[in-house]
Amino acid sequence: MKSTVRILIILAGVFIIVGAIVAFTAIAIGGFRFSSLNTGLPYSEKNYTYDAAGVTELEIRDISCDVNLIGSGDQSVKIVCYENEKDYYTISLSTDGKLSIVKSISKNWYDFFGINFNPHEQTLTIAVPAEFKAAVQVGTISGKITLSKIMMEGSLKADSTSGDISLKNITAGETSAQTVSGSLELDTTVVNGDLRLQTTSGEINVAATDIAGGLSAETTSGSMDFTDTRARDDIDAGSVSGDIKLDHLGGTDFSLKTISGAIRGSIVGNPGDYTFKADSVSGNIHLPDSASGKKSFKAATTSGGIDLEYSGSGS
Repeated sequence: MKSTVRILIILAGVFIIVGAIVAFTAIAIGGFRFSSLNTGLPYSEKNYTYDAAGVTELEIRDISCDVNLIGSGDQSVKIVCYENEKDYYTISLSTDGKLSIVKSISKNWYDFFGINFNPHEQTLTIAVPAEFKAAVQVGTISGKITLSKIMMEGSLKADSTSGDISLKNITAGETSAQTVSGSLELDTTVVNGDLRLQTTSGEINVAATDIAGGLSAETTSGSMDFTDTRARDDIDAGSVSGDIKLDHLGGTDFSLKTISGAIRGSIVGNPGDYTFKADSVSGNIHLPDSASGKKSFKAATTSGGIDLEYSGSGS
């Protein structure tokens, strides 16, 4: 029995050595260029253009590509992507103005084996007018989603499974951003409606954002950080194991909760604006002086502390 195991170990070692020699020889033949080992079909850049005046809704669905949606000075929708005959996009504009950009793959099972080097295939770029009237839905599984420099009249919905979502210099209607293992970042954003943010294991960072409606934010194992942000309605934020940090955050009624994280920072207001209710099992609680304010602030944590102060009117 031991001799059989010894023989199998020797054979495995021989196969590993032979495989390494073959791989080194293949790389050497290719002039030590890893791209020479590429077994996949080559990709080529493709460009598509549509008149933005005829677009009332933009839907983008990808799988693994990073998706970049940017504002431009042009009055058209310009799409730059990379395709081949088995990995391409199905793009269509319906009679009611819905422009759909959907990743399509027609590979056989054996096409997924081998080596495929292509730095361009992971990016899909869509340029739209800086003032864009359409509603936007964008989603990907493992790619990052980035939106920048767009003032849109319609709603915005962005979702990814394992990619980050970044919104910078964006104006939109009702907005939601959701990812499972990625982070969410908003900077210099105006939301003309409610803002909903959700992630499982990523962080949530919101800065210089003005929200006409309410703010809802939820994460499981990530932290939250709100800076110079104002909501005209209620704020509801919850985390299981992450801290909730506030720096000049304004809202109507607050409800903040975390289990093993801390809640600390400053809120927009003056003494007497809020009625505070705070609970912590094992952490210290420090709250500003308060009378019976018209607004309510509720904070709860299990093993973290609560430390809050006013930052002025914020007007």
